Amino acid sequence: MSRILSFSSDREFAKELESMITECGYRNRSKFLRDASRHFADSIRRGDISSMDDSTIVDGTLVIHYQHDEEMRLMHVRHQEGLNIHSFHHNCLADSHTCVGTILL
Repeated sequence: MSRILSFSSDREFAKELESMITECGYRNRSKFLRDASRHFADSIRRGDISSMDDSTIVDGTLVIHYQHDEEMRLMHVRHQEGLNIHSFHHNCLADSHTCVGTILL
């Protein structure tokens, strides 16, 4: 059974909200607000990776965009203690003269 929830906002926020809904491909405000609320609450519960305790184990994919001449720095990151890297994939983006490294942690 659906339940109607409402909240107040100024005109500027309401306009921004409608733009976000459209830009994200949602067809209605309710689904967007449900998903946004869940995502926000989940990110608050998990916390920011920079503020996590050192003993916290995190699985994920790290995507790094960098200039060709920074590849040695990335190699040092890949060999950093405490990182358990399962795979690394490198792509050169010829048009922008940059690289993308995808690391499965």
